[in-house]
Amino acid sequence: MLKGYLMKKLINMNRSGFTLVELMVVVAIIGILATLAIPQYNRFQARARQSEARIQLGALRTVENAWLADRSSYSACLSSIGYTRDAARSYYTVGFSNTVAQGTTCGVTATLASCLNWDFNGTQGACTAGPNVNHYLATTSDGGGALEGEGTLGSTITSSAFTAQARGRIRAGAAVQVDVWQVDQTGNIQNTAVGI
Repeated sequence: MLKGYLMKKLINMNRSGFTLVELMVVVAIIGILATLAIPQYNRFQARARQSEARIQLGALRTVENAWLADRSSYSACLSSIGYTRDAARSYYTVGFSNTVAQGTTCGVTATLASCLNWDFNGTQGACTAGPNVNHYLATTSDGGGALEGEGTLGSTITSSAFTAQARGRIRAGAAVQVDVWQVDQTGNIQNTAVGI
């Protein structure tokens, strides 16, 4: 009787657990859930990264308007007017292109001067177009490809108006997308890229 009991116990122990079919069904369900969740997660990450562009452009507008109130003109020399970016890791290139910054459309109307060097008292400053002066470069991207350079910034500046841009690669996927934001002197911040 003890021998029969032990045999039944051993047989029952061999029958506990999952069958191969049950395990394959669970793996298939997990695969389907991952297929649905990963694109949503990437979209969520991209939207979270967009806050960097909105914050940076809002700060740029604030210092530009403060400079206008103090000096009667906007300036492309962001480093001199108080704009800086603290982030060591940034997805966006922000500011004005070198070409736009070197334009002679700033200052008071009678004496238009370089948007990099104009000062309230009419003297020329010592601003030279380049990184961390009239634009701040992206330091990382998502989705591969080259980082957005200053030459891609679609910006404008005059003594009484400006449009600054932020461009970055923030979403990995089959096609690398560039996210583009811009702000003007009125504080109108717009995302001009579609599909992120």
